[in-house]
Parts: sequence; C-alpha cells; structure tokens
Amino acid sequence: MPHVSLDRKPGRTLGDGGRRRLGPRPDVLFGRFRQYRRFPRRERRDAGGEGLRRRGDQLLLRKFPAYAGAPGNADRVEVRSYQDEGAAYRDLQAGAVDVTLVSGNNLTDAAQKFRDRVVRVPFPAVIYLGFPLWDKRFADLRVRQAFSQAVDRDAIVKSLLRGFGESARGLAGENVPGGGVDDCTSCAYDPAKAKVLLAEAGGWTGPLTLWTYQDPTNTVTLEAVANQLRANLGVDAVTTQVQPVDQIYPNLAAHKVDGPVLLYMGAGYPHLYALANQLFTKGSGTNVTGYDSPEFASLLGKAASAAPDDAVTLTREAAKTALDTLPLAPLYRPVGGLVHSARVGGVRPEFLGGVVLAAVTVG
Repeated sequence: MPHVSLDRKPGRTLGDGGRRRLGPRPDVLFGRFRQYRRFPRRERRDAGGEGLRRRGDQLLLRKFPAYAGAPGNADRVEVRSYQDEGAAYRDLQAGAVDVTLVSGNNLTDAAQKFRDRVVRVPFPAVIYLGFPLWDKRFADLRVRQAFSQAVDRDAIVKSLLRGFGESARGLAGENVPGGGVDDCTSCAYDPAKAKVLLAEAGGWTGPLTLWTYQDPTNTVTLEAVANQLRANLGVDAVTTQVQPVDQIYPNLAAHKVDGPVLLYMGAGYPHLYALANQLFTKGSGTNVTGYDSPEFASLLGKAASAAPDDAVTLTREAAKTALDTLPLAPLYRPVGGLVHSARVGGVRPEFLGGVVLAAVTVG
C-alpha cells in the first residue's frame, strides 16, 4: 500500500497514504533504468528525476526550483509503502505520518478522534449487486427489479457505513465526469412495489445464496442485504458465501456462482465511460453478469469517437440502456477519508483518493 510524505523542513513528515497509486518514475518513462541513467545530469533533472531518492521502502522526492508549473508548498516528499492501512493509521496517530487515506473502521475511528482533520474522499467507484443472468431464476427483469427495490440503500449508508458512503441511484457520482445522473429507475427503495413485482414474476421458491469477496465492509453489507430480502420479499432461506477475491472472479467467469454478488468497481480513468465499459461491455473481465447488448455496444462505440460533450451524452445513454435492464443494481458509492495531523493544511483529494501533494502546506 503506497503512502506519500512531504517535508517543509528536514525531519518533519507529511504522509499521504492508503490506496493511492503512484505515477511512473522518470526512469520508467524513459524505459529501462540503464537507459535513463545514460542521459546527462542536466537532462535528467529537467525530466524531473534529479530529486528522486530511494531508501528501503521509501521514496524521497525533493522540490525542483526551476519547475515551470505551479510550485508546490513542501520542500520534500517522502513516499512510504505499507501493506496494511491500519499500520499507516497507527503511524499517523503516533506522529510518524501526517496524512493517510483510511476507510472502514479506521475511518469511523478517525472521525471521532480527529473530527475537523478528516477530509471526505468520494471514491470514483460503485458497490453493486450483480445478477447472474445465466441463472434462469433471474431471467425475468421483474425479479431483478424486486431485489433492487427491496434494498434500503440509505439505511446501509447511515447505519453500517456511519455516513461514509453515498446511496447510488445511478452508475457514477458527480466526482466522475459524466456522472451525477440518477439513471437507475429501479434503485429507489420501495418494498411494497418490490413484493408485487416478485409475485408477478411467479414468486421465489427455494434457497438463495448471496456472494461477495473477503472484505469486512462487504461482509456486513451483504448480511444487511440478506436481512432486507428476508423482511421485504419473504425470501427466508438466504445464506451468504464469502470467497477470496482471486477465487470469486474465476468462479463468476465459469458461471459457478449461483446467486447475486456484491462487488466493487472503480473507474479506471476519470470518466463515466470507464465504469460503463468495464461493467457492461461483452468480453470485459469485470463484466461478471454476462450482460450483452448490441444497443449498449453501439452507443458506447459512438461515444468513443465523439467530441467530448457528445461523448458524455452518448455514454449516459449507454449507461441508462444497461441499467434499464438491470444486470446489476448500484447500491452505494464508497467514501474514504484523508486524515491529517495539525501541522499540515490544504489537504484535498485527487481523483483516485490520494492527496494533491502540491496543495499541502506544512507548518
């Protein structure tokens, strides 16, 4: 788990951590490191590599005074690598790190201890309940609609996530270009209508298994969904199945999953197109429902070659086309938090959730 640290003065650190992905180093941009090292020292400096230093599992970056863009506020950036988010959060509490990205129970704890020093981070992602379209029990759209409308998204966000989430009635939030549209007409909580829809589709008989991958938040969310299906649809024989993430995706691809699956999907790049393409395009490794629509494919194909404004419109049309048939039901959009010490300010998130390094002030 990569983390970032900055210094205004030697010996003082500012850490930004969590799930931040680091951009490529100049030696990667130039190809192999040996090739990069052949460049004259001045050319390496102009490429941004003069201030790079590696020390164990830390990467030290120093401010480049001749940088032509907006200058950063810190003199030094220290990137730390953690395998465990909890370890990074403990280091922040101990004063060894100044900023770190947290989620789940760590975020709940931080909200109580740090209060105004927790910056809310809406992730460009969606937690959804995917329906196995190869399973005949979910062939009828009304069954999928009933399951979706039987889930109280607001209750999950408020009670389980302690408010660190956003109920989803569309594919992407406003933080994703092209998102912010409530394009899922079957995502509103309506247990009475859900019961009618299920009855019209012939009702439900037999057991139901809900699936997800190993993650504490996923586990409690899935249990909440199971309880709501029992209460609102009368589906009594509901069980949950949790697998390691490296098992559940191959099992989905092999159609060995026999029920709805709770999964996370993050936008690979900042646009609604990314989520729509990843979740609904035939052949995509993350299209786990088996959804296949020529109409969707046509709209998304046109969006790929359209002007920016037209691309947004076409992508929204494509996303709505998919969600109207409900191969999956968006539940909520996850929210994390950048927790920081009192000695730094100007903390704000970038698209993937890491801190905008140039904006942070020290001292």
